[in-house]
Amino acid sequence: MSTKSLPKVSFASIKDWRQVTWLEILGLIGLGLVIALVQASVHFPLRLPGWRGILWLTPVVATRMLTSSFGAASVTSLSAAGFLLLLGVRNNPFDWFFYLVVGELLDLAYYFGRRWRQTDIMSA
Repeated sequence: MSTKSLPKVSFASIKDWRQVTWLEILGLIGLGLVIALVQASVHFPLRLPGWRGILWLTPVVATRMLTSSFGAASVTSLSAAGFLLLLGVRNNPFDWFFYLVVGELLDLAYYFGRRWRQTDIMSA
């Protein structure tokens, strides 16, 4: 096997909002709707602290890890918060705020973590 002409490989390219299609945005909003519907319909006590957070945090984190679009977790969490308010889910008065903060923090951590990894590898 000749290794003379291997292509350069980058880690992950983050798309700009100009490159994100409307179909991707509608898919992220649809995922937010699914999160809100699951939160509204699941009513069984598991007697575990934070088990409701797992139900909505797992799809948001999976969205962030599976897409390369900057702001994907923010769009998903924003749509989930909006649909929760529309559906009238009132587990905690500040649930919508937690959804927004988690989506933004995930996107920022992904973006700055990627930049930190690239500078760390370049300096090594």
